[in-house]
Amino acid sequence: MNRHSLSELSALLSDDHVFVDSQDRRVTGRDAMLTAWAAYFGMFPDYQIVADTMITRGGMVAIFGHASGMFCGQRGPVPESRITMPAAWRAIVLAGKIQVWQVYADWSEGMRVIERETNMANPKAPEPSAETVTDTATRSTPPVGGGSAHDR
Repeated sequence: MNRHSLSELSALLSDDHVFVDSQDRRVTGRDAMLTAWAAYFGMFPDYQIVADTMITRGGMVAIFGHASGMFCGQRGPVPESRITMPAAWRAIVLAGKIQVWQVYADWSEGMRVIERETNMANPKAPEPSAETVTDTATRSTPPVGGGSAHDR
């Protein structure tokens, strides 16, 4: 994932892959997920995850660490649009392929950055609501773990 290689991600995902963000929104199918990752990497061209701890049990992997990236809004990637957040991920692996990838993260900082960058790029536009920011940021992309947030 950190290399942003869609071909490498494709090789890791099952045909029936399910991505679940921390607001329980889902992207189903390898092809749909690869399209979503491509869009997300466009929004966050330096997106990275860092795994501090990994726990495995059978086909389940729990990963704890943080995600970071610089939001690429209309001004492009600028240092003040960097987002860093603690995150956790759960993967279910079946027959050597990732069948489920679930994100747990507080995405409120990300929403603030996207809202601020949207307002800076369109100073006369009305301020978007949290729902508008979330919808705009996730319309064609997964709110990857970087993703949107919901405390569990």
